[in-house]
Amino acid sequence: MSEQKRILAVDDVVTNLRLLKSILESKYQVLLAKTTEIAFQILAVQQIDLILLDIELSFDISGFEFFALLRKQEHLASIPVIFVTSHTSPEFIRKAATCGAAGYIAKPFDAATLLKKIEKVLGA
Repeated sequence: MSEQKRILAVDDVVTNLRLLKSILESKYQVLLAKTTEIAFQILAVQQIDLILLDIELSFDISGFEFFALLRKQEHLASIPVIFVTSHTSPEFIRKAATCGAAGYIAKPFDAATLLKKIEKVLGA
């Protein structure tokens, strides 16, 4: 059996991180980051296959800014990112698509939709 794919969830709300972990942990290795600083620390030492990223983060930078920083680092640029956010305006969805996100899931979401999108992105 192949090694589990690793997913990094970045969200400033602990409840959201716990929900993502509970949905995904039976199929994936899930790492959680409450700040972008923690996310970068994890990315420095772990091979990550997919990032689930909130757009509105209550700390230093937004999800879009974090995404842009990822794309500027050669070793991180190819990691697919799915935005998981409560922002559902066409402007945000368009911006996510334009910047190269692998997907966009609006909160609240159902587990089946989330899993299907992740499987599509990871080819699993």
